[in-house]
Amino acid sequence: MRAGIAAALVCALWLLPAIRCGAVLNDDGVLWGAATRILAGQVPSRDFPVIYPPGEFYLVAGALAIGKGSWIAYRGLWLALRCLAAALAWSVARRFVSPALAVLGIGPLILVPGHWHKSSLALVPLAVLWAGLRWIERPTTRRLVALAAIIGSGCLLRHDIGGLAALAAVGVVAVAPATLWVRAGRVGLVALVSLALFGAVHALIGVSPMRFLEIPLAMTSAPPELRAATPYPALAGVATSIAAGRFGAALERSFYYWPFAVAGILLLWALLRRSLAHALLALIALAMLQVVWWYSNFGHLVQALPLALLATIVTAGRGFAAGGAKRLAGFAAMAAVAGYLVFQLGVCDDLATGATTLHLTRMTAPVETAVGEVRATPGRARQIGAVLESIDTATEDGDAVFVFPMAALYYPFSDRRNPTPFDFLGHQGYSAILPDPQAEQELARRIVASGAPLVLLDEPISMLDERRAPEQRMTHYAEGLLVALSESYTLREVIGTTLILGRRMRS
Repeated sequence: MRAGIAAALVCALWLLPAIRCGAVLNDDGVLWGAATRILAGQVPSRDFPVIYPPGEFYLVAGALAIGKGSWIAYRGLWLALRCLAAALAWSVARRFVSPALAVLGIGPLILVPGHWHKSSLALVPLAVLWAGLRWIERPTTRRLVALAAIIGSGCLLRHDIGGLAALAAVGVVAVAPATLWVRAGRVGLVALVSLALFGAVHALIGVSPMRFLEIPLAMTSAPPELRAATPYPALAGVATSIAAGRFGAALERSFYYWPFAVAGILLLWALLRRSLAHALLALIALAMLQVVWWYSNFGHLVQALPLALLATIVTAGRGFAAGGAKRLAGFAAMAAVAGYLVFQLGVCDDLATGATTLHLTRMTAPVETAVGEVRATPGRARQIGAVLESIDTATEDGDAVFVFPMAALYYPFSDRRNPTPFDFLGHQGYSAILPDPQAEQELARRIVASGAPLVLLDEPISMLDERRAPEQRMTHYAEGLLVALSESYTLREVIGTTLILGRRMRS
């Protein structure tokens, strides 16, 4: 207990200096926009589209309500979730390995936790894993109900990783030693409690749980060229990069694959030894990796690695215990995790690691916003600051602006209202939200009728990432909306990747 609290404290002390750093205009903006709509009395999915269940949005709304809409309150929520994840990770690690190895095992979660707004992505599977391990150690009804409650709560935060972690936990419950009827009863109890909790929360806000599956299903069923995926780098590229002396590229490429391999090896060992605890760790590690398999850039991979790296350290512990040649495998696993930390903290400049304390030297430039000071790299700060200045010059308090497709953080940063129900209009879910030209025309008329003086077009990812298919550019998938808007708006200014359109003058 004390060691878990210590892990949480280390996490807080490490990340607190960076709490203002690294705003993500799209994802942070979508969460913030949903929270402000909730505080205004709207309901997710009924009044505005969302791609996740309501848990995260209501948590953010609560943080903004308590913190009076400040950036520090928003980030404080994620810091609290990260500290809780660190405490759970320590408790999990110590069930498998010595304190020394446990420190290394949870090091990636604390030192390189990824984007702030993805804090629940590690917390949810860790909570399910922790509760599952407690039940394996003492399979009482009380602990089984607690596991089911955590599964239901986790799925309210992230139904993707929460659902996969739930399947892993239910699978372990189903094969745990007992009679057939007892096993069936256990599985039924977990399903009943978790689904009842999930359904009750949706009933409380007055929305069917199935509504939260519409956009994710549309995103995953879309043609490959319209998804946000980038193909995994070829495994052969590891050897090619080493031969060319590009060791950083080789290390990055290897991290796309070896976490799957290590988790698979641990799962095989668990099956051979009939170890439910090791099997649950391996299965949930694989589930977490699977969540980002379809969105396979390195930044998203970072979010899915903590459990896989913990599984790597557990595998190292097995090697040390076995001794002999297997001890070499243990040292190799430890070196891999240490190499990952060195690469992420000292070499890699991916945005997912850009808000950690060691990267503060790159985020020295403050940006004054309506929700408080935010720090970014000098180039990023100049662009955001210039856009906010342009908005302030061309609009008045209470005016509306429209930001397309996803840089919704400009709304709270500029304290300007969004005249539409949509903060998320990226290519992944565009056709689900605006399925036909009539819907596009109606949205354009709504924007014009709101009197919005400005329309911002900002698509830095699609514009700068050459691996993205042309079909993912806004000029392709949103041509109807852009043409409709061009009837009332014309290009006013270009600031970096942001195009600012102003109202046409009527003769």
